[in-house]
Amino acid sequence: MSSCTICEQHTESTFRIEGMCCHTEAATLEQRLRRLTGIHRLSTDVVGQRLRVAYDAAKTTSSTIAEAKGAVDDIFLAGTLTRHPRGVFVLPAPTQVEEADAVGHDHVDAALQLLRAQFAYTVADTARTITIATLAAFEQSDHIVLLVDRTVPGLRAARRMLELLLRLNIANERIRAVISDLMPGPVSMQDAARALGREPFGILPRDEAAATAATNAGVPLNGKQSPLSFAIGEIAQKLTGLAPPARPKGLFQRVFGKEVRK
Repeated sequence: MSSCTICEQHTESTFRIEGMCCHTEAATLEQRLRRLTGIHRLSTDVVGQRLRVAYDAAKTTSSTIAEAKGAVDDIFLAGTLTRHPRGVFVLPAPTQVEEADAVGHDHVDAALQLLRAQFAYTVADTARTITIATLAAFEQSDHIVLLVDRTVPGLRAARRMLELLLRLNIANERIRAVISDLMPGPVSMQDAARALGREPFGILPRDEAAATAATNAGVPLNGKQSPLSFAIGEIAQKLTGLAPPARPKGLFQRVFGKEVRK
């Protein structure tokens, strides 16, 4: 801490900020601290994990600043979440490659703990390869859903992944294998289950129309009336214990259902 040479009121303090890994977080932190009374100047060093604050010591103290910055994890999270109109909150990956490379085990661990504290359910879409970041996601998870197609290479890769997860001391009952028929494969369902050493937890049907429409429009499948969306809903129901989505009735059922209600 250093004081102004002109008066004792103008003071500078430097704080260490653990876990600040991008300029977006730095800007969010500065925005919050500027709301404090007596703040004159802020300077953040993302690489050095430092925050320098020039303030009026007659109006605020280093303790007040430290307490304000101590709660920035929740602020960072709220500032980076994107809300979809359907109510889903998304935490996107960093847009800059160098920032993405800087995300490590502790960053993912802290983010998931914050998400678990604020939301009933959190889904982490991990990379296909095992990294320090994906290990943190596995450690925090209640369920690990392994998506498998019915091709020979796909089943071999899934089998290797299952064996690796078990070697990492992840409980077998936490691992769920979901078979996707979005990409057609020559292996029968029975042979696929035999290769995996377990029955599939769920099956995603081949529904090119729904999948292509959602991908091209950049919208989620939830709320859409399609076999794929209902299959995903049933898997979610099995994982969470919530009521499964109601399947739409066929034309025959709708017509005669109305007749009965009359």
